[in-house]
Amino acid sequence: HYDSLNLYYWKNGGELLSDLGYLWDHPSKHMTMRTVAHNTVVLDEKDQVARDRGGEVLFFRTSEHVKAMEASSRAYPQAKVYRRTSAAIRHGEGRNYVVDFFRVEGGTRQDYVYHGLSDTCQVAGLELLAAPLEKAYDFSNLRAADGGCVWRATWESGGDMTCVAWNLGQPGERALVAGGWGQRDWKNSDIGATIPYIVRRCEGGGPRTFISVFEGHQRGTPFVRGAKLLDPAGALLIETALGRDYVMSMAEAGVLEVSTSGGGTRITGHFAAVSVQNEKLAWTFVEPDPTSAAATPGGEGGRGGD
Repeated sequence: HYDSLNLYYWKNGGELLSDLGYLWDHPSKHMTMRTVAHNTVVLDEKDQVARDRGGEVLFFRTSEHVKAMEASSRAYPQAKVYRRTSAAIRHGEGRNYVVDFFRVEGGTRQDYVYHGLSDTCQVAGLELLAAPLEKAYDFSNLRAADGGCVWRATWESGGDMTCVAWNLGQPGERALVAGGWGQRDWKNSDIGATIPYIVRRCEGGGPRTFISVFEGHQRGTPFVRGAKLLDPAGALLIETALGRDYVMSMAEAGVLEVSTSGGGTRITGHFAAVSVQNEKLAWTFVEPDPTSAAATPGGEGGRGGD
């Protein structure tokens, strides 16, 4: 499959971010092989290259509260940067979510694409309008809006699970929601099925950073209550049922400013996650600047636990 840096997300046995799987020798098998059928970034509406894509794990670290990984790929010859950093942030008792940073530079159109298992989704935080003149792939019923804001897409994911995608848009970003290929059975029991495809689209050159938060929760009991950008280069604040989480991922290194009742804390690193509960630092996780000669493996400190 043309699926480098695809993100696949399950929780409690439920599929939250969908991978359509395989149609084997079905005449339409390319529909599940193509890049837009996966949760990744598509450049210029073209599939990734089939060979010599390479790939490198840039870091992988785990702790009691954080599992983080960064990887890059040569999936597109026109891409100077094609890199993804994803982290599972865990607070125990099923209270967890995923933060995703996708950096890309290259091409003239950059589409951050994801989709769920449900045949419908609800959108909050922006007003989608029918866009009959706007085209994207072979999608149907396309709706669009200015996506340079914080907005949510929500869908049911089997059983009593709900998936919420928080989209932290960058300036100039366009939000598209449409129906796309959803068939998964090579025996055609679901022929004609469609699912919502969510596309966050940027046009032109220059670096892009797509930042998202995905949470699966039992219906009616969300843990994530809000999200906002602190720095479009790669820092955000996530409001939870327990307090505030700060997460930073930078292209090289950055400084994360964390506020508590005792004052401010500055954390320097390549990747960092901090939880503030009852206005005190509960725990911190830092991956240092990989270009620093003094860099050592990151870890977790602070107080508190699940």
